[in-house]
Amino acid sequence: MKITETQAEERDQIEADMEDLSKEDITEEDGSSRISEMIRSRLGICEVCSGDVAKYTCPRCSIHTCSVRCSKIHKEEIECSGQRNKTAYKPLKDFNDLDVLSDYRMLEEIGRSVDTCKRDSTRKVTRIGQELTVHLHKLRAACFKRNTRIRFMPSVMIKHKENTTRLDWRTNEISWRVSWRVPQLGVSFVDEKFPEDNEIGATIEEHLSQLKSLENTGEDLKEQIDFLIAGGRSSLRILMPAEMQYKYSGK
Repeated sequence: MKITETQAEERDQIEADMEDLSKEDITEEDGSSRISEMIRSRLGICEVCSGDVAKYTCPRCSIHTCSVRCSKIHKEEIECSGQRNKTAYKPLKDFNDLDVLSDYRMLEEIGRSVDTCKRDSTRKVTRIGQELTVHLHKLRAACFKRNTRIRFMPSVMIKHKENTTRLDWRTNEISWRVSWRVPQLGVSFVDEKFPEDNEIGATIEEHLSQLKSLENTGEDLKEQIDFLIAGGRSSLRILMPAEMQYKYSGK
């Protein structure tokens, strides 16, 4: 790994100080004390425990710590990530070789990330005009003939994977995956293959009757189901979510 001129000067200065210590006629204990004083003068006392000489400097917030334990404590207390802020503002007059090298490496990292995204097919889901399989093309054409506009989510999305809507090529009939929600009861049902010619009211009544027949259905819920069924299909109000609609500000 190459070092900059500034780093080389710091290294040479430390080696020179160490050499001066070795030339002096001092005991081993005194030498250790002098070395400790040198480190103390550079980083000072640990800013977390205040009990030992600091050995590490946080790249993010520049707090000096003496151990891994103190480093973890400072990250938790001030919610510090411990990672250097590569985009932090620095005046041009304060720029040095290390800052230029940092910016260069950041640009290299961005280039690698872009190249990785280009190679990863799962990250291309936001592109416009993604290719469709044959059966999805036929499904879209069949919906168009029925004056229905259909949109396909990216293949990596959970809703796309769970969707069982299909076109039967032989009969030219569409079976839809329909999710029913009854807000009054707080329950929902899912039909994985709902024929397009089925009557909606009859299907809802069938689901409610099946729910009522379950052993774990409470009496209060059964009464609410009876109330909905007694109102007849004409009293049912069926709503569909407005997909891909922008929020209206009301102004």
